[in-house]
Amino acid sequence: MTRSGRRTPGRPAVLLVLLTLLATACVGPALRDDDYRRKAVASLEQLEATIAGTEVALDAAIAGRSFATSTAVTLRQHEETVSWTHTAFASRQPPPGTDAIRAAVVPLLAEASAVMGDIRIAANRTDVRRLAELRGRLGELGGRVEGSLREVRR
Repeated sequence: MTRSGRRTPGRPAVLLVLLTLLATACVGPALRDDDYRRKAVASLEQLEATIAGTEVALDAAIAGRSFATSTAVTLRQHEETVSWTHTAFASRQPPPGTDAIRAAVVPLLAEASAVMGDIRIAANRTDVRRLAELRGRLGELGGRVEGSLREVRR
């Protein structure tokens, strides 16, 4: 309440409004196919950068050149980035004629999210052998992301 006795919205109400605005901003339609293509490219570029950063962290962890705790934190942050990127793009309503773009991008983002989860789990368990296996899988995924980027940019 204010000094005049009027009620003011509390933090829960403000938070609810902000979350509603954020949620609706993520699921709006891309009105033109070139807008949707740009969003796909941006998502793939974000994924590509996150994969590259994860590869660096994994290489250091596998070689024993990093602390387990800092590696786990870094990899958790990378997993969250990929998960957010996947959710943000997959929730977009594609305009007519962009189904092929969606079919190329969403499965890569979903796969990357799953691989990043596996990497986080292996890092938390300090399972270096499993991290090395996943490093190979991540490298292969990065190659496919690069190929999809070339296709979507056309």
